[in-house]
Amino acid sequence: MRSYDGKHLIAVSADKPLFLFANLEFACIHCCPSFGALEPGQEGTANGKFLVSPNTTRDELRDRLETLWA
Repeated sequence: MRSYDGKHLIAVSADKPLFLFANLEFACIHCCPSFGALEPGQEGTANGKFLVSPNTTRDELRDRLETLWA
């Protein structure tokens, strides 16, 4: 997603993403992680990342996310 001023790209990611969605009315983006199949009483964890990157392209931001998750 690009910032309102057009100077930054914003991205969200999860280590095990299930889906990504945006609520453009409120300018928010969400990356819903997958916890897999959990039995009652089991716990799951997920990690997420939120990046704000000035003066970059989508490809550069994608490459940065891939590097962070590697």
